[in-house]
Amino acid sequence: MAQALRRNGIKARVLIISGDGWSHAVTAYQYPPDKGRIWCWDSDEQSVMVSARWTSSESLAGAWLRACHRDERIIQARFE
Repeated sequence: MAQALRRNGIKARVLIISGDGWSHAVTAYQYPPDKGRIWCWDSDEQSVMVSARWTSSESLAGAWLRACHRDERIIQARFE
C-alpha cells in the first residue's frame, strides 16, 4: 500500500505498532498531498483520518488507536 501511494506522489510510511501480546502494521499517508491531512489505512478499519505529528511514530499510533476506538496499550511504535 505504502509503495503504491508513493509511486503516485503521496507521502506514505509503514507504521508498526506493538502492545502486550499483539502487533499490527498500518500505512500512514498524507492526502491530499497539498493539504497534508494524515490518514491511516489497515485491512480491518480501511482509512481513517487522524490528528497527529507526521514525524512521530508514537503520536501516529496513538491517534490511529483513538480513531478506531481501540483500548490497547502501546508498548512500541516505529516506522518500517
